[in-house]
Amino acid sequence: MIFYYIRDYVAKHGTVVEIDESSISNTFPKDSLKDQSWIKNTWTKSYSASRLDERLIELPDDNENEDKIVKCKDVIYHYSSKTIKESLKCLYDFKCQICGDVILRTGWNKDLSRANQWVDLNADVHHILPLSKHGPDKRANMLCLCPSCHRKFHTGEFELKEINNKITCVDQLLGHKKVVNQKHPIILF
Repeated sequence: MIFYYIRDYVAKHGTVVEIDESSISNTFPKDSLKDQSWIKNTWTKSYSASRLDERLIELPDDNENEDKIVKCKDVIYHYSSKTIKESLKCLYDFKCQICGDVILRTGWNKDLSRANQWVDLNADVHHILPLSKHGPDKRANMLCLCPSCHRKFHTGEFELKEINNKITCVDQLLGHKKVVNQKHPIILF
């Protein structure tokens, strides 16, 4: 809960913010960021299924929130745009770009339209170059992953490399290689 307060506070007040724990309350600013429901109901609403990917890629990266940092006690939080992350998950229909797995929530129904299924799906977004290492908060620096593959990137088991002009995930322990499902431009650092 504190995370959401801090995220909204940073979005409203600036780049580096030091927050005293006593200033954190249970009330949230009304001007929250654009989320999945905004993407579905506003940004892509009048677009056909065949043009949905095109429209999701057209959503601009949110430069306003780049390099936002919050310090609470001795912990530093790096802010990432919810709009960009949600649009990336929607672009891939919440399927992992590495293994293709998708996390289904209770209520998921395969008979719903593509956009209506998003509500009952779950995925993680991984920053290729972490924000803590000055990675940009842009789609080109992000991957849509299942929790298992996401953890493998953070432990160093998975690494991205360009092999034969294709972005490939290399399993450092087992030596397996898998071409990354890529609908958006990806930058390797």
